[in-house]
Amino acid sequence: MYTAFKTWLEQETALSKKSISNYCGGLNKITRDLIDESMIQNSLDDVEQVEQVEQIKAEYFSIAKYKEQDVRGRNMYNAAFNKYLYYRKETA
Repeated sequence: MYTAFKTWLEQETALSKKSISNYCGGLNKITRDLIDESMIQNSLDDVEQVEQVEQIKAEYFSIAKYKEQDVRGRNMYNAAFNKYLYYRKETA
C-alpha cells in the first residue's frame, strides 16, 4: 500500500529490511483499523494536512482496544505511526 513510504525508509534511513517490513506492516494494520472505524476512506496518504494525520493518530490511540494492542505489541504501532508522520513532514 504505502510504496512511497517504504521507498523513503529504504533510501533515507539506515533501518534493516526487517524493521522496514515491520513499520510498513504496522501502518497497513493501522490503516485497516482506521477504515473499519470510518476515520479515513482509503489511505493516510489521502489526508492532505500533516496536522490532520496527527489528529487521527491521537484519536486512534484514544480507543482502548488500539491502545491495548500497542501496549501488547511493545509500542510497535505507535512507532510505525510516528515514523509515517516523520516521513510526511520530511516529504511535504
